[in-house]
Amino acid sequence: MMLRPGATSDRRESETAFREDDAPVIEADLDGRITYANDACLRACGFSEQELLGQPFNGLAHPEMPACVYGEALRKLRLGEEVHAYVVSRARHGEAAWELAHFTPRYDANGRLTGYRALHRPAAVEEVAQIEPFYRKIRKLEMAVPAVSRT
Repeated sequence: MMLRPGATSDRRESETAFREDDAPVIEADLDGRITYANDACLRACGFSEQELLGQPFNGLAHPEMPACVYGEALRKLRLGEEVHAYVVSRARHGEAAWELAHFTPRYDANGRLTGYRALHRPAAVEEVAQIEPFYRKIRKLEMAVPAVSRT
């Protein structure tokens, strides 16, 4: 069962829930390894900066998050396109939070693509109600194909 936006697995308010003024930002290199996480991100996920740096970005995905959504986002980012996607993030103790992520490519001073940035905001309850059944179907299909499914 997926949780409502900002909810934790035991339905109590916690430091992993978003506040409206938070703007969690994560940056990653072209291989998807985290290179930066701002304070809002660290508060939201419950990990320290040392624990996140160098780790795969999709490691923060909740097990119910369809892997293909991140795969498609990375494909588009490598083409220099921005991506808006609903994601289900996982905090330190497994809590799930529905978010709307805005992924943007990052470039160096010479215009070469070096990675991407993701800005996360809480997803609206109405949006989650529409997308959650679709994501559940996608995950079920992914789980049926072991090469696609995460372990």
